[in-house]
Amino acid sequence: MSRKAVKAAPPRTTEAVSPAATPVAPAPVGFIPKQSYNIAEAAAAAGLPRWTVQQACGSGKLRAKSAGRTYIILPADLQKWLEHLPDVVASESYRRSHTKRVQRKVAA
Repeated sequence: MSRKAVKAAPPRTTEAVSPAATPVAPAPVGFIPKQSYNIAEAAAAAGLPRWTVQQACGSGKLRAKSAGRTYIILPADLQKWLEHLPDVVASESYRRSHTKRVQRKVAA
């Protein structure tokens, strides 16, 4: 029986790489930035489910244009809608339980 030689992994470095040292690839020749999104693209860009974006367009909360059967969403409109979504506020029960936990840790 023959045994195959196993290559050792290269040693890991702990040196931090600065963003300035990392080369950035130039934009391809003829690159045109995205001018609009369809529903799926807008959902992916926002990190939300497709249905949420579709509902917002249908209810008029998110401004969209119609190109045949396709909704077209401008990046500025998507950004404005995201900024106007409500902030998350902790419920009273969460605040009470969290405060008790913190007080227990401090007392210990």
